[in-house]
Amino acid sequence: GPGKCYRLYTEAAWAAEMLQDSVPELCRANMGHVVLTLKAMGIDDILGFDFLDAPPPQAFVEAMASLHGLGALDDNGHMTQTGRRMAELPLPPMLSKMLLASCDLECSAEMLIVTAVLAAGNVFYRPKDKQQQADARKAAFMHPDGDHLTYLTLYRSWEQARFAPSWCYTNYVNLRTMRQAKDICGQLAEFMRRFKLPLVSSPKQLSLVRKAVCMGYFSHVAKKARDGYVTLSANRTVVYVHPSSGFFNDPSAPNWV
Repeated sequence: GPGKCYRLYTEAAWAAEMLQDSVPELCRANMGHVVLTLKAMGIDDILGFDFLDAPPPQAFVEAMASLHGLGALDDNGHMTQTGRRMAELPLPPMLSKMLLASCDLECSAEMLIVTAVLAAGNVFYRPKDKQQQADARKAAFMHPDGDHLTYLTLYRSWEQARFAPSWCYTNYVNLRTMRQAKDICGQLAEFMRRFKLPLVSSPKQLSLVRKAVCMGYFSHVAKKARDGYVTLSANRTVVYVHPSSGFFNDPSAPNWV
């Protein structure tokens, strides 16, 4: 006979707050990578493509404008050599651009690690019963020039510990995320070998890493304001430092992020 269904929410919440259908994956994906993939397949008429669940046209327009700014598309909307390489990478376009830019800046070995950690996700965890200890361990890795260099410092320290799980437990670092970052490092290194891209290290010129980050995320640059930061984009959005950042609640946080 029929079974029973136990719902972990109220009928009112089901009727008033939940969508009739789930949002299609395509409408939740990074539109920039979708556009690059279609362009790489030879499909130039993105807006006219017959999607099963088409995202809003404005999403594609904004994605193409962003890709043009990153150098992935030329003035006519055609893929550049940079765009073709970005399409090969299993990364959001901004991360792809950041990694490719580091090859010209001769800091690709460092950026490979930074990109992998960013792609893997949040590496720190903070148990409720050991928040002070976790914060102290995290502070030991903090780099004064920003979170990206903090991730580089963190990964290199784990590397020196021969990727030991015990190192992660001691430092309140997510082992699964770090292992994923290590796997991504290997995948990206293979990509660079395939495209004959240089894997060069500049350990004494870490400002080059920050420059490569800016080349990928220039549209996210923001200036300190009375309350939070204001982006330099046309809509002048007010943004705030994320709690996971080393600059969160830091009165000495930089004027530009």
